[in-house]
Amino acid sequence: MTTQEQQDREDAALDALIVLALRGDEDLNPDFVATTVLTPAEKATIAGIDIKELIAKAKRLRTAYTTAPSDYDGFGTVTYEFEAGTDNRGLTVRKVGIEPDHWDWQTGRYLSGMHAVATEEEARRFPSIWRLSHGR
Repeated sequence: MTTQEQQDREDAALDALIVLALRGDEDLNPDFVATTVLTPAEKATIAGIDIKELIAKAKRLRTAYTTAPSDYDGFGTVTYEFEAGTDNRGLTVRKVGIEPDHWDWQTGRYLSGMHAVATEEEARRFPSIWRLSHGR
C-alpha cells in the first residue's frame, strides 16, 4: 500500500469518527467503535489503522464556521457540515474542524480570500450574522 493510499484510508476513517462524534455517540472508545458503531465498509476502511489515535485527533479539532469553499482547506481541516446555515449576506456557511496547531494559518487562509470565519462562540453570539441551522 502506498503512503497516499494509507493517508486516504486514515482520512476516511477520521471523517467517519467525526460524524459519529457529531451525532452524539459519546462512547468513542476503540472497542465500541470497532465492534458496534461502524458499518462493514467503514470497518474495512479502518482495518490496520490506529483507532485510538484517530479518536484523539477527532476530539482535539477546533470547530469554526466559514463561508470559504473547501478549496481553502488545508492541514487536515475537515468539513463537518457543508450547509450549516447562511451568513447575513446569504452565503452558505460550512462547519469545519481545524487542527489547533494550524488554527491561525487556516483562519488566515479563509480571510485571505475575503471569506468570513468565526469560532463556535462567535457564531452563537452574533446570530444576526451567522444564521446557523439546528441551533448549532
